Amino acid sequence: MIYQKNHENIKWILSEFEELLLINNNWFKSKNLIPDDLRAMHVKGNSMAPNLENNDIVMINTNDVEPVDGETYAIIYNKHFFIRQIRQTVDGINLISSNGDYETIKISYNHLDNFIILGKKVWRCG
Repeated sequence: MIYQKNHENIKWILSEFEELLLINNNWFKSKNLIPDDLRAMHVKGNSMAPNLENNDIVMINTNDVEPVDGETYAIIYNKHFFIRQIRQTVDGINLISSNGDYETIKISYNHLDNFIILGKKVWRCG
């Protein structure tokens, strides 16, 4: 299953961090990552706690949009932004929170036109 890779309606907004995010080039090489494919963002909320906490920084690989069960992705669904674990089912895709206070979002294959994977989480700090 291929998901939308060119995010024509999505614009990445670059901002200056209060502190620089410095990562050694050897790390990129060891993970087979291309820096230009990566975007960093702050987590807002606690839906992925304890794996991702409010104000953690996550880095996503915008070139990795093919879902793998159990991995965490930045997603847009129905014009809302989520960072969730993905699980594929016979009926569609489930977006799963690490925090049990949040319900699983079930997306049927009929509604995937409102679903965009922005990229796979490759790193976090917080």
